[in-house]
Amino acid sequence: MATGDEQAVTANTEHCQAALLRSGVVAPVVDLGSVEYHGSRHLGSNVEATSAIVRWFSELRRR
Repeated sequence: MATGDEQAVTANTEHCQAALLRSGVVAPVVDLGSVEYHGSRHLGSNVEATSAIVRWFSELRRR
């Protein structure tokens, strides 16, 4: 998530985390801060987090 995301509110992150936990997946929430891409924090969080998300899913697959 990115603080101040203009498209996705923080509550979306909390709901997603809770749904994953109900399925037995512990998913940490990482606040990327005020990252921006072309003036958008929403796009900035996407750019900043994509590689980290791919690594996280790869780690889950190895378990």
